[in-house]
Amino acid sequence: MKKRNLHDINDWSDIERCLKIGEILLMAGKITEKALTVALDLQKTRSEYIGQILLSLNAVSEEDLEAGLELQAEINPRCRFDLVLSR
Repeated sequence: MKKRNLHDINDWSDIERCLKIGEILLMAGKITEKALTVALDLQKTRSEYIGQILLSLNAVSEEDLEAGLELQAEINPRCRFDLVLSR
């Protein structure tokens, strides 16, 4: 999989669907598949957003999470509401 730049919206111009924050961070190489799997498993028993769990696991930096969330809103604005509420 090609690593994408979190800070360059043009690197994401071919995306035609809504992406969850975990997918974005994984595609950008900011988290591993294992970290995402662990976070998703933990989320089943916690009432936290996936980004909060990834932070608590030290799997992602605050800076990368914030950049990912900003990018998430830009990639496809019509999905923004669903993405903000998704966990």
